[in-house]
Amino acid sequence: MASDATIVEVPRPPTRRLPFPLLILRTIGNPVASWSEDFYDEPIVVYRTLGLETVFVMDPELIQQILLDNSESFTKRPLYDHVLGGAGGKGLLIAEGDDWRWQRRIAAPLFRSEELLAHVAAFAEACTPVLARWSAAGPGSLQVIGRDMTAAAMQALEDTILGADLSAADRKMIADAGTAFLQPTPWKIALAALKLPEWTPHPGSLAMRRG
Repeated sequence: MASDATIVEVPRPPTRRLPFPLLILRTIGNPVASWSEDFYDEPIVVYRTLGLETVFVMDPELIQQILLDNSESFTKRPLYDHVLGGAGGKGLLIAEGDDWRWQRRIAAPLFRSEELLAHVAAFAEACTPVLARWSAAGPGSLQVIGRDMTAAAMQALEDTILGADLSAADRKMIADAGTAFLQPTPWKIALAALKLPEWTPHPGSLAMRRG
């Protein structure tokens, strides 16, 4: 779910680490393009500025320690509450402790390899119209990939897990609401990193609330 924007195919990381204010500004546009080359070499990157300490954990083993092996020592809040607010509810993305373990145990069977393989045909069928439309487009034409992949993902979910039959209007309404909500989230992340209040206005804040 993304805006109708054109970005470079492969963002080139800055050679040297950006000052924290500039990193925050670049994060709003493209978080990956804000990471300097040392982000890809160091297991942990630490910023200390303006009385704030921000840590980027880049090493896969350390990420596993935080998210899984030693998750009780870390919390997703208040960042997730700041960014997702009430829309996050208590789903698997935000849940912690016993709630997270219970939901993860319930959802785990859906992600077993044999379960996913059983849905491959439906996934491929949902993507077929998108690929056909892209193939029929003229050379050099621009495609709104975020919109098209959202539609394909929604169709795949309907045909597999949800078992629903949504109309084109319903799908568009859900996709538009998701875009309106998710598009400004880099602003929320930046404001949370600066420890500003959740109610701090930012571009897209009204559309985000409506979404």
